[in-house]
Amino acid sequence: DKLIWVLSEIADNPITLSGYAEIHSKRFRQFVHNYNAYLEFAERINLIKRDMQYYYDVFSTSKVRGYKFTEGYSSSLQGFEINYLPIVKKAARERAGRIESCSSNKHLTCWFNPGLTVDCDSAIDYLGIYYTEKKKEYEILTQKREAIRSTWYEDYSQKCLALKQCECKDPYESYKRAFISIDRIKDQDHCLSTDPTVNRFHSTITMMPSDFRNFLKYDGKELVCLDIRNSQAFFSLCLLEESNIGKIIEAVEKLNLKDNKLHNIKNRLPSNYPSSSIILSESLQQVYGQEVERYKNLVLSGHIYDHFEQAISDELGVTFPSRKALKAEFFRIMYSSNRCFGQPAAAPKRVFYDLFPG
Repeated sequence: DKLIWVLSEIADNPITLSGYAEIHSKRFRQFVHNYNAYLEFAERINLIKRDMQYYYDVFSTSKVRGYKFTEGYSSSLQGFEINYLPIVKKAARERAGRIESCSSNKHLTCWFNPGLTVDCDSAIDYLGIYYTEKKKEYEILTQKREAIRSTWYEDYSQKCLALKQCECKDPYESYKRAFISIDRIKDQDHCLSTDPTVNRFHSTITMMPSDFRNFLKYDGKELVCLDIRNSQAFFSLCLLEESNIGKIIEAVEKLNLKDNKLHNIKNRLPSNYPSSSIILSESLQQVYGQEVERYKNLVLSGHIYDHFEQAISDELGVTFPSRKALKAEFFRIMYSSNRCFGQPAAAPKRVFYDLFPG
């Protein structure tokens, strides 16, 4: 049971850019005090690989190590029931603590009850087709990446953008997410939690790949999905309303106090460095102009992505292979640091700046 828990923790964590699932030793020790013996055993029988190099958490000084399954064990998953009482009790306490963190989201948690079911057999049957298609897509994009790498580009920024458009998740990661979420809904383990930083609600449904939500029912009835068009850009309009400046500054200051990561960053800044509220206030007061109105109109009409795609095509001569790739690039522009502005890979960011300098 201890070995199964250790392996399930590796399976449950996403593979990062390092190529491994990065897990802190404290996490293992919470459930299995002699966890290292089980990791060594799993590595000895060629079940997992360990990256003995330490990785530092982005916002803190804590160190994590990387783990992943070997190739022979990276094609399927199977559910096991753990009966070892100490692990069962700790898991129950952890689940209760996560649910307690959702006290402000009872309007969401109330729907996670026995009425929410999944057609497990059909979902698992479809999972085989889904995994096969994802592997084909991954192989095609991998070949494209290799071809781009070996091709000479006059403009290096175009090469960087072309490589980014060929990014694709490891198909086994998508398979894992789908299988685990199906298995948990079947067992009524919905993994409910609320992110203490920004109050984002998490559950098995938010983890589940969208294809598999078609197999969900509530009280025997099919569910319907409603989606806000270009929602990230739509919500960004709240930041451009002058009347909201006071509210936004207040929210940012609360986040700074609430979020240890932001607090740690702030503590390392020079004492004469202005607070985020001052920077935000000055920035907001400078953004008004015709291009802001144009941005608003494009967002409200639902055409912001199309406008941006056309600009990228005109300026860089690059077309996106899918709507998903286009949205991913748009999010990079909105959320990546402006410190990378001059780098070749930031060419789309510079195109956006030309469109909307304010």
